[in-house]
Amino acid sequence: LAWAGLGSLARQPHDLMYFNEWVGGPEQGWRWSVIGDDWGQDTAALGRWMADRQLDWIYYDPYTEGDPERWGVRYRPTFGGQNLDEPGQPWVAVHVAMLVRFPEAYTFLAGKKPVETIGHTIFLYQLTPEEMRAARTAPPRKSF
Repeated sequence: LAWAGLGSLARQPHDLMYFNEWVGGPEQGWRWSVIGDDWGQDTAALGRWMADRQLDWIYYDPYTEGDPERWGVRYRPTFGGQNLDEPGQPWVAVHVAMLVRFPEAYTFLAGKKPVETIGHTIFLYQLTPEEMRAARTAPPRKSF
C-alpha cells in the first residue's frame, strides 16, 4: 500500500497518466490505455517547450477539445504525413492517443523513436528532409 501511494505521489503532476511499475509506469502506460487519460494537460507543456526553443510553429496532431494555440502551440496538422512540406521545420509532435487510434496515418514514423516526450502523452520526432519527402510522396493513407 505504501509503495502504491509513494509511486503515485512521485508522478505528480502527471497523475492522470499514472500507471504502476508492474506495467512499466507512465512511460509505458500508453501501451495499456489512452482512453480518457488525457484532458489536454500536456498541451501547455508543449507550448513551453516550443517557447524554450523559440519555435514559431510545429507539426502537431492534438488530441484535445481545447485550442492548443491558447497554450502557445501554433501548429499545422500532419494529415498522415501528406502535409510535411516545410523542410526547415523538422519537428513533429503527435499525441500518443492519435498514434494508437490511427496507426495507419503514422506509417511515416514507423521504426522511429521519439526524441522527447512531453508529460507522457505527446511524442516529439525530428525528421530529416529525406524522411519528410518520403512521407509526402507515399501513397495516401487513411486520415483521422
